[in-house]
Amino acid sequence: MAEQEQKHRHALEAAAIQTQQETVRLTARDNIVGMVLGFLALAGSLAAAVWAAATGAPWQVALGFIGLPVTIVVVELVRRKR
Repeated sequence: MAEQEQKHRHALEAAAIQTQQETVRLTARDNIVGMVLGFLALAGSLAAAVWAAATGAPWQVALGFIGLPVTIVVVELVRRKR
């Protein structure tokens, strides 16, 4: 009886460890995907701002392209330092 209980307990612990490892793996993947998408969004908005400035658009257009993404990056960096 005690051996069965120990085997059951070991099976439960192994399942819990496997679940934790899977959670860590998925969290790391989500973090990488978020960083890549954030970089692409920021790079795209900066490219659009440079394009707008190069084609002679008013400066407000270029500022509009970079204003929100840069603000979001700055706010996120400040939030992570706390």
